[in-house]
Amino acid sequence: MPWCWHEPQPGVFDFTGATDPQRNLLRFVRLCDSLGLRLILKPGPFVDAELLGGGIPLWLLQNCPEIHARRTDGDLWRHFDSNAPRACYLHPVYLAAARRWIDAFSIAMLPFQHPSGPIIALQADNEIPGDGMLPADVGLDPRLRLDYNVHVVEYLWRKFAGEGALAPPRALTPPSTVADLERYLMLETFTDQWYAQALAAVVDMLHAAGWQAPIFHDLSAMARAAGWLGFNVYAEDVAAPFVGGEGYSLSFEEYVHYGFWRPRLVAALSRDYPVLVAEISAAQDFYLATPLMGGAQAINVYVAAQAHPDNPMIGALPRWAMEAPLQPNSSVRRWFWHAKTLFTLLSAAGPDFTAAACPASVAIGYSHLPERVAQHTSETLHTITAGCDTGRRAQALAQRLLRASIAFHVVDVDIATQEDLKPIRCSSSLRRR
Repeated sequence: MPWCWHEPQPGVFDFTGATDPQRNLLRFVRLCDSLGLRLILKPGPFVDAELLGGGIPLWLLQNCPEIHARRTDGDLWRHFDSNAPRACYLHPVYLAAARRWIDAFSIAMLPFQHPSGPIIALQADNEIPGDGMLPADVGLDPRLRLDYNVHVVEYLWRKFAGEGALAPPRALTPPSTVADLERYLMLETFTDQWYAQALAAVVDMLHAAGWQAPIFHDLSAMARAAGWLGFNVYAEDVAAPFVGGEGYSLSFEEYVHYGFWRPRLVAALSRDYPVLVAEISAAQDFYLATPLMGGAQAINVYVAAQAHPDNPMIGALPRWAMEAPLQPNSSVRRWFWHAKTLFTLLSAAGPDFTAAACPASVAIGYSHLPERVAQHTSETLHTITAGCDTGRRAQALAQRLLRASIAFHVVDVDIATQEDLKPIRCSSSLRRR
């Protein structure tokens, strides 16, 4: 639901097609309802690269330069597909505008919330902070992903670190003392919390507007903010693939990561919700089926149908839809049958699939916190940082277990309780919920 499309001018919201027939969201929802289709809506406010500028209205960015996100060098963070400035997620001016958008969207869509209508879930934001804020793309250290907007540095950082604390680092060098290491760790802890708080603010807006449908996000660092965590499957191209081809291949490491590790970690982080693959391509058959091997229960093919031409005011650019199973003329590409065959099988499995279990007698304990230490290893601090690369070690262990045909659970020990650990100790099965 592109914010920039449905609020073309400040305070002018169109969900009925009054300003353009393509803005008739109400008609679309009613049509889906009449066809017996359920809906998961994605109102943003930010929707990364699928929409130009992430769907943030250009008029907002032009009228309110104080909300522009800043890099460590003071330059603007720009969205790669439109060159538009990125917005500072927790700036009060941005939050006020986002709340007005969420409220207007909610007034229009709440009457169609399940069970009164077809809307069964919402996605809050998308891929915070998004590809447009990859520091490596502009020659910066990849750990410098904080928004250095004045509001962040002068207010939120001081609130987090204390009035007397040094400003957040703007460059990273190998730490030579524990104090150096602690300062870098503080920066990374604050950055994680900053993005999580931004997502939590959106979730709070949706709840305050009256939404009771489940709300999810699609990046693992945000599990606590949304409650329900999905994950995306976008493996990198590999020279010698373990499986797959034609640009959608998996190395063995990626096969284990996307097919077994992530589904089980997500199951641990979102115990009361289905294990959801929020985005995956259907262009390669084994690639599409891989997450189901490790416990995924719901798959969203991204994208399913290609439009041509894209609306230039919101255009996602043709490259995002060239792999869609359905072409603009409604004919199908050959990988349409990858999805058709798989979903037909899952539909036929019915209750057997939903009641299936993944029994395991061992669990890999995983913690995100020590990884921050591992990122800053140096010869001087080698002894005290040894073994902190918990993510890499856990992945290696998962690969060994899979090669030995040993089933495993994944437990996030940062949030696990003693009650959570009891089923693991008792070797009970991880049942699909």
